Amino acid sequence: MQGPGEVVFVPSGWHHQVHNLEDTISINHNWINCCNVHMMWSFLQSELGRVQQAISDCTDMEDWHGHCQVMLKASSGINYEEFVDFLACIADRRLMDLATTEDGVEVKHPRHHHHRLDLRTVSSLLSVIMADQDCQRLGSVQSKIDSLKRALEKLDP
Repeated sequence: MQGPGEVVFVPSGWHHQVHNLEDTISINHNWINCCNVHMMWSFLQSELGRVQQAISDCTDMEDWHGHCQVMLKASSGINYEEFVDFLACIADRRLMDLATTEDGVEVKHPRHHHHRLDLRTVSSLLSVIMADQDCQRLGSVQSKIDSLKRALEKLDP
């Protein structure tokens, strides 16, 4: 049992349930990082499968895959294109931090090891995303992935 003034840390991916005995203030931060971003992608794939199953009787409608993405966003809060945009935002910021120079000399960001891990994870995940058949049907997503892959290729090994 948690007492007044105590803090509980729940690691990423751990299922938990809370029952408050009295009025309580909960301050939490639901986050994604390089350790669980693959889980987020798997979740989106699973949710898209559910959407597709729910409207499988409408596959002959124009832009059925696009409609599935709209419904995915409505049910999950994000669709494939926005997920790739999310990855691009992370990669852009990490690349910008790693490219910081002062008087022509590279300045090591205090978290440069973490930034490189994030970038390697994004790159790895992009390969998985590119292989997804549903993603391959979405031209705008493919062009964003290609652009992001080119940006990541500039990173030193």
